[in-house]
Amino acid sequence: MNDGTSLSSISHSVPSAASSSMSSKSRFVPSSVSVNTPLVSVNTPYDSLVPRKPSYNVKQQICSFLRPLANSFIFDILNIMPQPNSYDCGVIAIANATELLFGNNPAKCVWDVSKMREHLIQCFQQQKINRFPILRERRIPFGHSVKNFVIEDIHCTCRMPEDHSKSMIECSLCKKWFHGACIGLEGLENYTDKKWFCSKCDCMLS
Repeated sequence: MNDGTSLSSISHSVPSAASSSMSSKSRFVPSSVSVNTPLVSVNTPYDSLVPRKPSYNVKQQICSFLRPLANSFIFDILNIMPQPNSYDCGVIAIANATELLFGNNPAKCVWDVSKMREHLIQCFQQQKINRFPILRERRIPFGHSVKNFVIEDIHCTCRMPEDHSKSMIECSLCKKWFHGACIGLEGLENYTDKKWFCSKCDCMLS
């Protein structure tokens, strides 16, 4: 155990993505390091539900935090301890974020869930956050830290994955897809048989 970290310093220490996701209704914590290149971005959300693949809502939130430059995004589903019930998602997300704060791997933690809420209250009362109580540390064999992964294409100026509820149009030159709402284009059905160029390609052609 350690001397803890003052709560007043957490806003400067917790990754902005982790801080934002914990303040919403989500139960995941993105990793503090994300690889972002022109071709592919890699992100590792610590999701206590350990799904086979992240929901669109989770992918959308992570992309809104990181604004990936890449054309594709890899979501690693980490092999972490799943939450044992349907109501401790928030406190487990905070515990995972705390482990990241102290430079530890949350995937190794088997939480003592029965003591976590009491521990969190004590942290608030003392204005200092300590590592959450664990029953034991898991041994994760080399190469087994990632349970699954999903590759998602990133589109449009909003840098979001495809949303099937929104109409999209493809640039006739660069072949990238854009949401009509994001580029202020209505009536996309009228462009079915017409060429359309995004603003970047339009500048190149003019």
